[in-house]
Amino acid sequence: MLVLGIPPLPATALLMSALIIHGITPGPQLVQDHPQIFWGLIASMYIGNIMLLILNLPLVGIFVNFLRIPYAYLAPSILTLMIIGVYGVNTNTADILLMVFFGVMGYILRKFRFDMAPLILAAVLGDKMEMSFRRALTISEGRLLIFMKSSVSKIFMVAVALIFILQGTAWVMGFRKRMVEEKG
Repeated sequence: MLVLGIPPLPATALLMSALIIHGITPGPQLVQDHPQIFWGLIASMYIGNIMLLILNLPLVGIFVNFLRIPYAYLAPSILTLMIIGVYGVNTNTADILLMVFFGVMGYILRKFRFDMAPLILAAVLGDKMEMSFRRALTISEGRLLIFMKSSVSKIFMVAVALIFILQGTAWVMGFRKRMVEEKG
């Protein structure tokens, strides 16, 4: 994420979105443009790992006891802390409603077995992709064939076409349905 500006995991996508919110663009120029942020992040990872080691070894018994708390008590406690945290940032009840809306949306997406990682990546990288797409179309005066000029882009287009063909074939043959039935 720090080198290429592409987050590989949902956790790094959140970190990247936090950097972007503060006007810092992760990527190849991060070390040169903002060395204090880069090295501060590296140092915080070292310090965080040391603190986790110091805290986790003596407190592992207490953490195990948290697993024994019934879900009926744990869920309302977590929800209460979330509401207090969201309201405490701006003291605005609209933020609580927004949190509830996105919580319900997340619940629905989880029920339909949507993977959250692509959604987070889309939220983080969507603006950059749209800006680059517009820039490419402006340069080419609106012609979409600019995306097929280089050999690398042709290889990617062929790979994407193969993936779609293989997925479609697997869907038609019922392979994915059989795999789901065998798992559960």
